[in-house]
Amino acid sequence: MVNLSKLLQISTYVALALAEWTAADIKHIGYIIFPGVEILDIMGPLSPLNLLSNSASLNLSIISATTDPVTSAQLKPPATGSVFYQTFIPSHSLADPPKDLDVLIVPGGPGARANVSDLQPYYDYIAAEYVPAQCRV
Repeated sequence: MVNLSKLLQISTYVALALAEWTAADIKHIGYIIFPGVEILDIMGPLSPLNLLSNSASLNLSIISATTDPVTSAQLKPPATGSVFYQTFIPSHSLADPPKDLDVLIVPGGPGARANVSDLQPYYDYIAAEYVPAQCRV
């Protein structure tokens, strides 16, 4: 069972840590999203960041393979037949990503364990933007 009190404490610590950095260092935060993304991995950090944006200038970019809506729907439909998921609208595509990100958040979820070929464009973007050339395989 999830301990909500502990989760709120963690969110508060994240917000406090980011508050120390934000004024001088962090202005633009990006999120990678993909089909089957874990909602908590998106909403958990966004909650304290939303609060922080009330006292510091922050920008948020949502990045996906295309700018088409992306859902958190399970990759395998549930046996119950439930259709229950969230939809996100990316602000940027991998082909036209924001150029001035200070932080890139890469969530997990069933979609992060999908076929490697489905995720290759994401790997390529992260490697090109954030991995030094001498470290690339």
